Amino acid sequence: MQTDQWSTAHFTGTKINKVRWLPRYDQIGRASFFATGTWEEEVNKVTLWQLNLPEGDDKGADAPFECYESTHHGGVTDLKAVEANNQVYVLTTSTKGSYSLYQVPQDLFTGDVDEGQVASLPRELLASNLHTSAATAIDYSPELQEVVTVGEDGTINNLQLTATKPHVSFVRAESCAFTSVQYMTQTTILTTASNNTLKIWDLRAKSVFKQLKDTAKEGIITSATRHPFQIHRLTTAYSNGSIAMWDLRQNAPFMHLDKHTSHVWEVQHHATAPDNLFTCSEDGFLFHWDVKAIQQVSGRGASQLVANDEVIEEVGNSRRVVVTDKLGINSFHVNPETNVLVSAGDTHSLQFRSSVVLQY
Repeated sequence: MQTDQWSTAHFTGTKINKVRWLPRYDQIGRASFFATGTWEEEVNKVTLWQLNLPEGDDKGADAPFECYESTHHGGVTDLKAVEANNQVYVLTTSTKGSYSLYQVPQDLFTGDVDEGQVASLPRELLASNLHTSAATAIDYSPELQEVVTVGEDGTINNLQLTATKPHVSFVRAESCAFTSVQYMTQTTILTTASNNTLKIWDLRAKSVFKQLKDTAKEGIITSATRHPFQIHRLTTAYSNGSIAMWDLRQNAPFMHLDKHTSHVWEVQHHATAPDNLFTCSEDGFLFHWDVKAIQQVSGRGASQLVANDEVIEEVGNSRRVVVTDKLGINSFHVNPETNVLVSAGDTHSLQFRSSVVLQY
């Protein structure tokens, strides 16, 4: 497989709100697979795609093609691709307050899918009416094989992967809309909300045991991601374009990255090289941050730091523009195996770029 950097774009004709690589690959190692979810369409869909990576002297990847699709109960607000019991599943939440589960057919990974023939993706279950308004986020615990959902109604639901009813429900746990959720441990979850607070909840006690607020920022926390190797490290994104990096053992962020000019919709660390941080925004930019370089220049020991233009210029390539779009970029994902980035947004297209990860 060639290692030269390449990029390509593909027009889909639909507004994609979420995109994620699937955690499995084909048997010969050339193809990667990903899932997308649309919103603000007359009929919203979840679609499974195949992307054939370049070989030899190829200058870029082939155009991706659709393999399976299913109509979705409302617009897709969040999407996760997970593996459980030797099966790959796609989990979604919707604008109608529901949770859906799709089992990815095995023949997708064995090369038995013909290009140009889009098969029906059966929905394994629909847990409707989990929330009285939009369900905004979902996370999955592989140890428990459970999911947790949060919504605009301020409710938290905890249920088995294949269940339609929650076994734990915190009705009106928050007085405003939740914006993200993730498992911290098997018994604790972290939520962010539109009141700019982070809360860590004990699922057994159904109570909050830690609450934090970024007093330096007034925007809404729109997204959050946990460091893959350090449970106390968290990165949050804001509606005002800012990024904050937290040590949850402290009461405030230790660094802000202020370069986006509008809503930051997603923030993600690379799964195996977490000093590579990525953010996408309504301003049409997808940035790649070199966290290690920024911390070395800024001085990690300070309690409140801002990575401003001077720091960015001194570090050099600490912030790279990976993707630009005429309209907002809603979602992205970096494949941890191939380091290929896929992004999607309001221009009704998918964009791909290879070799985006800095190695130390």
